[in-house]
This record gives sequence, C-alpha cells and structure tokens, in this order.
Amino acid sequence: MESQISVIIPLYNKAPYIKRAIDSVLSQTIQNFEIIVVNDGSTDGGEQVAEAYSDARIHIIDQENQGVSIARNNGVSASKSELVAFLDADDEWLPDFLETILSLRKLYPHAGMYGTGCYINKEKTIENCVYNQTSGNQIIENYFRAKNTFGDFIIMTSAMVIPKDIFISVGGFPRKYTQHEDRYLRARIALDYDVAYSPKLCATYHFNYATYSNRARKYVEEPFSKYISENYDKIKNKSNIDDIIEFCDRGKNGVIQLNLEWNKDKKRVRKDIRSITSQRLRFKKYYLLILSYMPSTIVRLQRVTITRIREMNERTLLD
Repeated sequence: MESQISVIIPLYNKAPYIKRAIDSVLSQTIQNFEIIVVNDGSTDGGEQVAEAYSDARIHIIDQENQGVSIARNNGVSASKSELVAFLDADDEWLPDFLETILSLRKLYPHAGMYGTGCYINKEKTIENCVYNQTSGNQIIENYFRAKNTFGDFIIMTSAMVIPKDIFISVGGFPRKYTQHEDRYLRARIALDYDVAYSPKLCATYHFNYATYSNRARKYVEEPFSKYISENYDKIKNKSNIDDIIEFCDRGKNGVIQLNLEWNKDKKRVRKDIRSITSQRLRFKKYYLLILSYMPSTIVRLQRVTITRIREMNERTLLD
C-alpha cells in the first residue's frame, strides 16, 4: 500500500538525537508512512544509528555535506507520497501528529500547508507554542499578520506538512541560504495558498541558540525579503502587502543581529538596517544602527544579557 506521508529527516552530526526522532515517527497512531533519512555527510556515526533499524519503511540516502536545504529537497525528490513532512533529527513528534495533520487535510484539502502547535524546549524551560487556541482547527486568515503578531514559532519546520506538488511548484527550500530557509518556504507558500492549522500540541522543537548562531559562517541574507524585493510588482496589490513587508523586515532584524555578532561587513549591515521601513520596527531599527557602530563583543554581550533576563523571567513565571 502506498504511504500517505513521506517523512524527511535531514541528518548531520546528530547522533545523540536521531533515534529519538525516528522512534517518535514509528510511535505514530497513523502507521501508513515512509521515512527518508538524508545523511548529509555526518561524521559522528549518526547514520549508523539510522541504518540499524530493520523497518522496511525507513530509507537512507547518503550525500556529501551540502546543507540542510539540499538534504531536504533531495529527500522530497526520493519520496513517493502526495504529502511530505519535515522532522529535524534533534526534534520529535507526539504520537498523534500525523493523525492531526490528516484530519486537517480532510477538512481543508485545498490548503498549501498544514501545521500544529508545538512545545519549544529551550534547554532550561519548555514553552507551549500555540496560535489562536480557542478557534480549534482553522485556516489562518492572514499568515503574515499572525507571524508578525505572535512570532516566528507559528508552524515550525518539524510541525508542518506540505503537499508535494505545491512544494515543488514553489521551488522547495532555497539551496544557497544557511539561515531562514524554512521561513522562506513557508512564506512562499502562504503568498498563494491557505495555511491550515491545529492548535493541538503535537511536536517538540529543541532550540539551541548557540547551534543556531554558529551556522553564520559568512554574511547572512534574508531570502524571503530578497524574493519580495525582486518580485514586488507581482505582489504589491495584495490586500496584506503591509503585513508582508513587516514580515520581511522582522526577518531582516534576525539576520542583521547575526551579522553584527559575527562582525560581518558593517557597511553592508547598515544598508540592510536602513532598508527596514515598517513603522512598528522603527525603534528596533535605530537600536540596531547604534549597535552597528559597536565592537562585535558588545553586540554578543547584549544578546547574552537579554537572553539571561528572559530566562530569569521564565523561571519566575514557572515558580
């Protein structure tokens, strides 16, 4: 019987976690799936953990290290299902994730993306990430406004499923970007398709800021902002264009911070900062501009300080 969903797991040096990820798929209440683990040139033996499974639904693809976007795209190319799901090797699903997604698919067969609420594990605290819980299963009417209001944790990569034909039609994950490649894909789909969402907590995203920031080895660009800039004439008449532009500017904020921390081309950073036009972000814009004239050590210090204050506040709430 043909599988209903292909689960794509990119793997690069996540040996301590890959078993947890695979086991979380095998524990689903819906069992009609295939798992495609794309070993992106791991050097820590993680691929051997995946290869040790005898389940015929698990397939391993080996490739030289080319990055997570190409790994995911290659996994989709090898998939045999009409739906593709993405699970990072250090994340995990709750047992009812696929069942919840298929229920959404039945309710909203026209949607271009399906997602659920998730837990965010920040090492010291676990947060519930849920959008508009009181509405139950829903179409997010304005994806970009929801992202701007609630934050980027609405529909994480490890909590989303996309029809394969739509994934292909938007070009998949952008190949040459090391940051925000997943944010780009979701936004590209949301430009033209409905986004179906369940507030049910069905996945756990394990967040590690150090791992995230250490990916910035060269100047980081924000891919969706670049796409909008190059295609502005095609989308300028959309009713939510202001929300789209603000979404782009919020994405720029994130990569600007990384470029400042890694002391990358301050002149170019300032040009990116000045391109931010959203009024709601004007104070952040000038704050970043001030930081751009400071040593990168100061920039890192302010980020660490803000993170510690946030953690203290989270511990206070938990107490």
